[in-house]
Amino acid sequence: MGNQRNTNLATEGERREVIDILTRKPLVKGQIKDFHNDLPLDARMLAKGFGIEVVEARLSKRLAGFLNQAKTDSGWEIVINSEIPEEHKRWAIIHELCHWIIDMDCSPPEFLEERIPPLLIGNAQDTYNHYRVVVEHRSIDRFGKLIVSAVLDYDPFIDQSGVQRSERMVNWLAGYILIPTCRLSQELEEGRTAQVIAEIFGVPRAVAAMQMYLFFERQRTAMNN
Repeated sequence: MGNQRNTNLATEGERREVIDILTRKPLVKGQIKDFHNDLPLDARMLAKGFGIEVVEARLSKRLAGFLNQAKTDSGWEIVINSEIPEEHKRWAIIHELCHWIIDMDCSPPEFLEERIPPLLIGNAQDTYNHYRVVVEHRSIDRFGKLIVSAVLDYDPFIDQSGVQRSERMVNWLAGYILIPTCRLSQELEEGRTAQVIAEIFGVPRAVAAMQMYLFFERQRTAMNN
């Protein structure tokens, strides 16, 4: 039997589409590159540079974060779970930022009313699959910590094929932002393991392992052509 493609990975066409999106947005691309000078990448400052505030709140254990409409310069904020490890917070922030770049076209909410449903999009900590997120209310606990009551809604009318495609593209871009290929190549030349690379770039080990896999896959493809 031939090798089956991992359907969780972006296809070549989807990768080219992401590259085309960044090519049409040189300021976005340039700002991302500026943040590659320091590791681990400062995800909060990168988001803030685009006018997107990052808010930490107590969320459901299954919810790592989501993109939410807010009174900010961009019209958006990223709400992340305050209870998850820092490397997962970094991934969640960049993942949601990539949704803003790819799905929201870097646009404020009022320009997207006819393009997106009224319920917003988030990701679960364990699988990073799409869910509809309904924010019910916000409150402050006695320690001054923000609590956001959010409901995960599994809408049967969601086009799952489109969701999976969007997630693949977002994850591919998020991986590149957090672990740029040129820096990854340098670390691999030093014989770094997935765990060490995860610590250097401040990401979950699974993210480091996936970027290593994609790097070696590109090398194998280049050798076979």
